Amino acid sequence: GSPPGCSTFSYVTWFATGACGYQFVDVLQLTFLLGATTAWIVAAVDLVGGTFLSLGSVTYDAALVFLAVLPMLAIPDISSIAKFSAGGLLVICASFATIFVQGLRTYGLAGLEAVGWGDAFPDSLADISVYYGVAVFAFGFLPVSYNLRESMKVPTRFDEAAWLGLGITAIIYVGVGELLWIVYAPAKGGIQGNIFNMLPRGGTMATVLRLGMALVLLFSIPLMIVPTEEIVENKFNLRHESFASKVALRFGLLLVSVACSLLIPNFALVLQLTGCTCIGILSFVLPRKLHISMHVYIPLSCANTEMSILHSIIPHDVGPPAPLQRERFPQRR
Repeated sequence: GSPPGCSTFSYVTWFATGACGYQFVDVLQLTFLLGATTAWIVAAVDLVGGTFLSLGSVTYDAALVFLAVLPMLAIPDISSIAKFSAGGLLVICASFATIFVQGLRTYGLAGLEAVGWGDAFPDSLADISVYYGVAVFAFGFLPVSYNLRESMKVPTRFDEAAWLGLGITAIIYVGVGELLWIVYAPAKGGIQGNIFNMLPRGGTMATVLRLGMALVLLFSIPLMIVPTEEIVENKFNLRHESFASKVALRFGLLLVSVACSLLIPNFALVLQLTGCTCIGILSFVLPRKLHISMHVYIPLSCANTEMSILHSIIPHDVGPPAPLQRERFPQRR
């Protein structure tokens, strides 16, 4: 039978690839979740470091972030936290606007003459890996697509929600990325690493934006830690442990992420490593394997039913998974 307590995505992987594939994908998912958590911690530490709350050391600031997140990990239902994380879109937009205006005031339109088509393409293998890692991290949402669909009030609208969400994301990434790249081209070294490092230091508005962004990241960290804890619980058969044990495990995972953030205190590098290591496989390689395997294992009579679970994902890479009812799957051979 299928592994007990596994997520929908893990169940699909188990059915299509067997026990070895299931274990491999769970390891990749753990890497993705811990990598994302580490990236948010690095960014939060950088933002706090530019405010009056900084303790004067990256290590101390990381400890401050750790202590700030701890109480949220003790909340039984973290769904209430998600709304605060989503509300951070306003803070993000305000931060981008501030960075853009600051760049125009400092450098004017000199960036239009400072860049050319030759600057738009990677000129080394290292640059290519950075581009690939960050790109797949930004758009490789397949590992959480089932979770998103199952949390929707109207799951049948996942298709349009996915297209709309990824479309807006692409427009924002391209628009903001190109504009800020051009505006800050005259700056020494251009934009290095995290774009939010370009927020002005000092001043009430800059401090409010930095703390606002840091707060958004703090609310986002538990949303990564809890799924990680659930995977670890399933792996080691800890599902029936007390809630206190769950919280202790969450604390331990957060501590691991903070330690990783101190070892690799570079936001862009963490995204690059996470994207190259696991998200490229999970979102752009594995779906083909699942698609082929599902057509082999599912009888022809089921081919046009909802059991072709990756029907709408595979052709476009961004479509939704169809509704999944495990009890209707034929037994894996």
